[in-house]
Amino acid sequence: LAKHPVARLHRRGVPVTISTDDPTISDVSLSEEYLRTIRHTGLTIGELWGINRHALAAAFLEEPLGEALAAEFDHWAGLIPELQPPA
Repeated sequence: LAKHPVARLHRRGVPVTISTDDPTISDVSLSEEYLRTIRHTGLTIGELWGINRHALAAAFLEEPLGEALAAEFDHWAGLIPELQPPA
């Protein structure tokens, strides 16, 4: 996992997402996948948040639902100092 290019790709502006397979096949939760990604790739919590925010934007959702979820996500992120963009 340390050699996976996800951090390099993200930092170069390539849209990436982090997800899991069927739990009966991979036996890993999305939370565990996020933790492993941070521990082994060098991505920061803020970068992981940006990747996840992009995943929401790329999801196949009807417009009103996508906009409502994005507003909720952004409001929640505004309360977390680690998720604020660098000054």
